[in-house]
Amino acid sequence: MDELYSDLRAMFDLDERFQALEYKLQLIQQSLELLVDTSRDRRLYWVEMAIVLLIVFEIVITLIPGGH
Repeated sequence: MDELYSDLRAMFDLDERFQALEYKLQLIQQSLELLVDTSRDRRLYWVEMAIVLLIVFEIVITLIPGGH
């Protein structure tokens, strides 16, 4: 059985196919990590902008006479 298994494994190039699949999975994982990081950075940018705008709005309100 072991000999048959080894022959079939060699005939179907299972080792090479497994390595190719592993490489493709790693590429997909890296691509997904990049997409997640980009999405997270974009969200953080808008949160930071909202905070800055709220601070500016607060400063403007305090500078307007009677704005307390």
